[in-house]
Amino acid sequence: MWLINNEEYVFPLFLLSSFLRPFSDRKYAALKVCSAKYGTTAKDEILLLEKVRKRAYKSSRNRHGVSEFVEHPGARHVIRLLDYFSTRGRFKGDEHICMVFEPLGENLLNLLDRYRRHNRRRDGLKGIPIEVVKIIAKQVLKGLVYLHEECDLVHTDLKPENIRK
Repeated sequence: MWLINNEEYVFPLFLLSSFLRPFSDRKYAALKVCSAKYGTTAKDEILLLEKVRKRAYKSSRNRHGVSEFVEHPGARHVIRLLDYFSTRGRFKGDEHICMVFEPLGENLLNLLDRYRRHNRRRDGLKGIPIEVVKIIAKQVLKGLVYLHEECDLVHTDLKPENIRK
Protein backbone atom coordinates (compact mmCIF):
# COMPACT_ATOMS: atom_id res chain seq x y z
CA MET A 1 0.00 0.00 0.00
CA TRP A 2 1.13 3.51 -0.79
CA LEU A 3 -0.17 6.74 0.71
CA ILE A 4 -1.10 9.12 -2.11
CA ASN A 5 -2.15 12.75 -2.20
CA ASN A 6 -5.54 12.91 -3.90
CA GLU A 7 -5.74 16.70 -4.00
CA GLU A 8 -6.32 16.65 -7.73
CA TYR A 9 -8.09 13.30 -7.85
CA VAL A 10 -11.66 13.58 -9.11
CA PHE A 11 -13.93 10.88 -7.75
CA PRO A 12 -16.19 9.25 -10.38
CA LEU A 13 -19.82 10.35 -10.14
CA PHE A 14 -21.09 6.96 -8.99
CA LEU A 15 -18.78 7.19 -5.98
CA LEU A 16 -20.17 10.53 -4.89
CA SER A 17 -23.36 8.98 -3.62
CA SER A 18 -24.39 9.75 -0.06
CA PHE A 19 -22.36 6.70 0.92
CA LEU A 20 -19.03 8.25 -0.05
CA ARG A 21 -19.58 11.98 0.34
CA PRO A 22 -17.76 11.97 3.70
CA PHE A 23 -14.66 10.67 1.86
CA SER A 24 -14.80 12.91 -1.23
CA ASP A 25 -12.92 15.80 0.37
CA ARG A 26 -10.13 13.75 1.86
CA LYS A 27 -6.68 14.87 0.86
CA TYR A 28 -5.06 11.43 1.03
CA ALA A 29 -5.89 7.93 -0.11
CA ALA A 30 -4.15 4.55 -0.04
CA LEU A 31 -3.11 2.96 -3.33
CA LYS A 32 -2.60 -0.78 -3.71
CA VAL A 33 -0.84 -1.82 -6.92
CA CYS A 34 -1.20 -5.45 -7.99
CA SER A 35 1.28 -6.74 -10.53
CA ALA A 36 0.08 -8.23 -13.79
CA LYS A 37 0.91 -11.67 -12.41
CA TYR A 38 -1.91 -11.29 -9.86
CA GLY A 39 -4.42 -9.56 -12.15
CA THR A 40 -7.12 -12.22 -11.81
CA THR A 41 -6.83 -12.22 -8.02
CA ALA A 42 -7.03 -8.40 -7.96
CA LYS A 43 -10.16 -8.41 -10.14
CA ASP A 44 -11.77 -10.95 -7.80
CA GLU A 45 -10.85 -8.74 -4.82
CA ILE A 46 -12.48 -5.74 -6.53
CA LEU A 47 -15.71 -7.69 -7.08
CA LEU A 48 -15.81 -8.65 -3.40
CA LEU A 49 -15.00 -5.11 -2.22
CA GLU A 50 -17.70 -3.66 -4.49
CA LYS A 51 -20.22 -6.06 -2.93
CA VAL A 52 -19.07 -5.00 0.54
CA ARG A 53 -19.41 -1.31 -0.37
CA LYS A 54 -22.90 -1.72 -1.80
CA ARG A 55 -24.20 -3.61 1.24
CA ALA A 56 -22.94 -1.10 3.83
CA TYR A 57 -26.17 0.91 3.86
CA LYS A 58 -29.76 -0.27 3.97
CA SER A 59 -32.90 1.71 3.48
CA SER A 60 -35.08 1.80 6.57
CA ARG A 61 -37.74 3.97 8.12
CA ASN A 62 -36.85 6.15 11.10
CA ARG A 63 -39.18 6.76 14.05
CA HIS A 64 -40.96 9.51 12.07
CA GLY A 65 -41.71 7.15 9.18
CA VAL A 66 -39.18 8.82 6.87
CA SER A 67 -37.08 6.52 4.71
CA GLU A 68 -33.33 6.90 5.24
CA PHE A 69 -30.13 4.97 4.71
CA VAL A 70 -28.68 3.36 7.82
CA GLU A 71 -25.13 2.06 7.97
CA HIS A 72 -24.58 -1.42 9.38
CA PRO A 73 -22.55 -1.00 12.62
CA GLY A 74 -19.86 -3.37 11.37
CA ALA A 75 -19.43 -1.71 7.96
CA ARG A 76 -17.16 1.02 9.33
CA HIS A 77 -14.72 -1.68 10.47
CA VAL A 78 -14.17 -3.03 6.94
CA ILE A 79 -11.87 -1.28 4.46
CA ARG A 80 -13.64 0.81 1.81
CA LEU A 81 -12.70 0.62 -1.84
CA LEU A 82 -13.04 4.13 -3.29
CA ASP A 83 -11.99 3.45 -6.87
CA TYR A 84 -9.87 1.21 -9.09
CA PHE A 85 -8.12 1.43 -12.43
CA SER A 86 -5.54 -0.39 -14.51
CA THR A 87 -2.27 0.74 -16.02
CA ARG A 88 0.09 -0.80 -18.53
CA GLY A 89 3.26 -2.44 -17.32
CA ARG A 90 6.77 -2.41 -18.72
CA PHE A 91 6.25 -5.43 -20.91
CA LYS A 92 3.75 -5.90 -23.70
CA GLY A 93 0.45 -7.24 -22.40
CA ASP A 94 1.18 -6.48 -18.74
CA GLU A 95 -1.74 -4.81 -16.98
CA HIS A 96 -1.40 -3.75 -13.37
CA ILE A 97 -4.57 -3.33 -11.34
CA CYS A 98 -4.60 -0.40 -8.91
CA MET A 99 -7.10 -0.02 -6.08
CA VAL A 100 -7.76 3.23 -4.21
CA PHE A 101 -8.80 2.90 -0.55
CA GLU A 102 -9.52 5.20 2.33
CA PRO A 103 -6.25 5.78 4.19
CA LEU A 104 -5.87 3.77 7.37
CA GLY A 105 -3.24 3.52 10.08
CA GLU A 106 -0.62 0.87 10.65
CA ASN A 107 -1.47 -2.80 10.66
CA LEU A 108 -1.74 -4.94 13.79
CA LEU A 109 1.59 -6.69 13.17
CA ASN A 110 3.46 -3.36 13.21
CA LEU A 111 1.55 -2.32 16.32
CA LEU A 112 2.54 -5.59 18.06
CA ASP A 113 6.19 -5.07 17.12
CA ARG A 114 6.12 -1.48 18.35
CA TYR A 115 4.69 -2.47 21.74
CA ARG A 116 7.19 -5.31 22.08
CA ARG A 117 10.14 -3.00 21.40
CA HIS A 118 8.80 -0.26 23.67
CA ASN A 119 7.96 -2.58 26.58
CA ARG A 120 11.27 -4.45 26.43
CA ARG A 121 13.05 -1.22 27.27
CA ARG A 122 10.74 -0.46 30.17
CA ASP A 123 9.58 -3.17 32.52
CA GLY A 124 9.99 -6.40 30.59
CA LEU A 125 6.26 -6.77 29.85
CA LYS A 126 5.46 -7.76 26.29
CA GLY A 127 2.50 -7.11 24.06
CA ILE A 128 -0.39 -4.73 23.68
CA PRO A 129 -2.31 -3.58 26.79
CA ILE A 130 -5.50 -5.57 27.41
CA GLU A 131 -7.68 -2.44 27.01
CA VAL A 132 -6.36 -1.95 23.46
CA VAL A 133 -6.74 -5.68 22.68
CA LYS A 134 -10.41 -5.52 23.72
CA ILE A 135 -11.07 -2.54 21.43
CA ILE A 136 -9.33 -4.20 18.46
CA ALA A 137 -11.11 -7.53 19.03
CA LYS A 138 -14.51 -5.83 19.25
CA GLN A 139 -13.93 -3.91 16.01
CA VAL A 140 -12.67 -7.01 14.15
CA LEU A 141 -15.68 -9.04 15.31
CA LYS A 142 -18.12 -6.29 14.26
CA GLY A 143 -16.50 -6.22 10.81
CA LEU A 144 -16.69 -10.01 10.52
CA VAL A 145 -20.36 -10.03 11.54
CA TYR A 146 -21.06 -7.45 8.82
CA LEU A 147 -19.20 -9.47 6.19
CA HIS A 148 -21.00 -12.66 7.18
CA GLU A 149 -24.55 -11.40 7.79
CA GLU A 150 -24.89 -8.63 5.21
CA CYS A 151 -22.45 -9.63 2.48
CA ASP A 152 -22.57 -13.44 2.77
CA LEU A 153 -18.77 -13.49 2.84
CA VAL A 154 -16.25 -15.31 5.00
CA HIS A 155 -12.86 -13.64 5.48
CA THR A 156 -10.33 -16.37 4.69
CA ASP A 157 -7.13 -14.41 5.22
CA LEU A 158 -7.45 -13.03 8.73
CA LYS A 159 -3.99 -12.20 10.08
CA PRO A 160 -2.29 -9.28 11.86
CA GLU A 161 -1.05 -7.79 8.57
CA ASN A 162 -4.65 -7.53 7.33
CA ILE A 163 -6.00 -5.78 10.41
CA ARG A 164 -5.53 -2.01 10.21
CA LYS A 165 -6.48 0.67 12.67
